[in-house]
Amino acid sequence: MSILKKYWPMSFQIERGNVGAFVVQLVVFLIACTVVGWLIRLLAHIWIIGWIFGLLGALLELYCVAGIVLDILVFVGVIQ
Repeated sequence: MSILKKYWPMSFQIERGNVGAFVVQLVVFLIACTVVGWLIRLLAHIWIIGWIFGLLGALLELYCVAGIVLDILVFVGVIQ
């Protein structure tokens, strides 16, 4: 659990049942994922290093999805 708290510290700041903090955290993840995803998508069209940006974009999307899942699990009270 300490590894999860190390890489997703904001997800564990949500209190169980606190809808306001939960919604704010989801919006932060969605906005960050969207904005950086657009930027990565533009940079992925560069001919020589496009595959590197494509890989970074995929890793970022995976990080955001894992953060959203952790937010939901902390909000529901499955993990603390």
